[in-house]
Amino acid sequence: MEWILTRYYHGHAHAIASSEFARIAIRILSFALEGKHVAELSPSVQRQLVADLLASGKSPGYVRRIVGVLPTALNWAVAEGELTMAPIIRL
Repeated sequence: MEWILTRYYHGHAHAIASSEFARIAIRILSFALEGKHVAELSPSVQRQLVADLLASGKSPGYVRRIVGVLPTALNWAVAEGELTMAPIIRL
């Protein structure tokens, strides 16, 4: 996951208006999903990610913004041909 998130940042997100937030979200997601592969992003893993972020004191709205970077990065990777398909990410 970290590779996809990093590629997304350097290939696209660094040039968008919300690049600073994207950088922060990618750092948080990379840490939270450390060692996970794209295929492992099952609904239960996604629920645990949200629960862990909430347990760390982040507000529900902030968690939603952070997790919202994940499908954007995955869809970008599909569009760039780096993934053949992306899992559905439930926000």
